[in-house]
Amino acid sequence: MAIPSATTTYDTQLEAVITTASRVIDADTEREFFSTSATRYYTADDSLSLFISDDIQSITTLETLSSASAGIRTYGYSWQSYEYDLEPENGPPYTRVIAAGTGRYLFPRDRRGVKITGVFGYCPLANVPFPIQEACLLLSQRYYERSKSPMGMIGGGDMTEAVRISKVDPDYTSLIADYKRIIMIPTASWGA
Repeated sequence: MAIPSATTTYDTQLEAVITTASRVIDADTEREFFSTSATRYYTADDSLSLFISDDIQSITTLETLSSASAGIRTYGYSWQSYEYDLEPENGPPYTRVIAAGTGRYLFPRDRRGVKITGVFGYCPLANVPFPIQEACLLLSQRYYERSKSPMGMIGGGDMTEAVRISKVDPDYTSLIADYKRIIMIPTASWGA
């Protein structure tokens, strides 16, 4: 944006638009392009597989519900790493956990029956894919320059015609397209 690197006057505003652009990309792709350690809870689809709504880099502990009464859940079954497999095989990120045939446990079908502690996110911040970085730059520039066109119009001065800013930048859309999460919903069996 032709701002000299020694100029720090706009740093706070630039940081705000970069952060905003980053969260918009996360929302548009249904992913998090950073990693964070956390504990999250899931409901298994069936006893052998757990489709998860988050990307996982690694699992520290996987625990399943052993009892629930009076609104208190106890996660008494701690799985060993050999008792489950992460998919896809070419991950991370991983989006599914499969109970291994050699394991002692199956996934409970209880609501919030699975507790996972680990590192969540598509990738570490240092490894964000180049197209996502470019999309963030495009979106950040758009947001920063937007203050010059509060009504969504550019130009319209003495010798120019006003131009309406489009709602979606096609370059941004094409850059994030391959990174959008595709959610596979298990289909029900329609047997008798």
